[in-house]
Amino acid sequence: MRRNLTWLLLVVLALSLAACGSSPDHPSGVYGIAVTNRAGDISYPAPSPSPLPAGFGLSDSIPATNAMIVVKAVGGAQSGVVVARVRSGGDGTFRVTLPPGIYKPYGTAPSPVRKSTVVTVRSGAYARAVVLAYVRY
Repeated sequence: MRRNLTWLLLVVLALSLAACGSSPDHPSGVYGIAVTNRAGDISYPAPSPSPLPAGFGLSDSIPATNAMIVVKAVGGAQSGVVVARVRSGGDGTFRVTLPPGIYKPYGTAPSPVRKSTVVTVRSGAYARAVVLAYVRY
């Protein structure tokens, strides 16, 4: 009897560990940086190239602080639906947690800037995006 109980406990433990390994509970989503295409009147000319924070390298653009970023679903039942809104931080970076899927993040102010890349979010990972948040001339 004791041997059967031990065997049963080992089987239950093995199944529990297998279940934990097959469905990791790691967040996923989109992280990126909001940029402007020019410095405008405030600090023109823009440094070229300017270093962008958070490992985004060099660009002729400058970080857009406190920019509103909208994320829309692409494809599937929620295609075209806004699934998240987030503001960029003081260094222009943003991060939003989303389930796996295909998304299009874009800037909204002063007017919507729909020039954006489509990103694929995979389970347990964050997709990287550069979003044009402001267009200045």
